[in-house]
Amino acid sequence: MIYVIAVLETEQSETARVIAAAEPLIAATQAEAGCISYELHADVRKPSRLVFVETWESRDHLEAHFKTPHIAAFGAAISGAVLKQRLEIIDAADVEVS
Repeated sequence: MIYVIAVLETEQSETARVIAAAEPLIAATQAEAGCISYELHADVRKPSRLVFVETWESRDHLEAHFKTPHIAAFGAAISGAVLKQRLEIIDAADVEVS
């Protein structure tokens, strides 16, 4: 399994636009082969910090996701709204869970 944490720091005035653009992305992604879960959360202490938490069956499924039209559409829709972003990809083979 592959876990992904993607953090987007948005302009406060643009947060609602990013969330709205994420709605079709989330729906399309959750229908993808290999997607176990795909959720968007807002930081309760800083609502302009949005966090995608994802679980994928494999790295191949994740790589296919990166090439989808809905990822490209989301990127275009949020252009100029994101100040900073960070992507963490965690392979379950290297993570101990108890």
